[in-house]
Amino acid sequence: MGVYELRPTEELILIGSESPTASGDQGYSLEDGTFLFEFPFARPREIRSNYGGDWQRPGLTHDVYLADKAVIRQVLASWRWIE
Repeated sequence: MGVYELRPTEELILIGSESPTASGDQGYSLEDGTFLFEFPFARPREIRSNYGGDWQRPGLTHDVYLADKAVIRQVLASWRWIE
């Protein structure tokens, strides 16, 4: 719970060999417009893949979050479908 504005977001991601568009929301502070969090998801085939998060805990920064998000995107890109 908090006081923030939700704004829709979209980005192209790679999940295995597929490039779905991930959509979701980003939260911004109502006080000063600071970007606080994001929770995008994609639906390649019949599976929903959520990723994203925030950096609101003490000691975390937006740069730390971006590094973590890059790792998450690498994991999604390494996905392989077993058929």
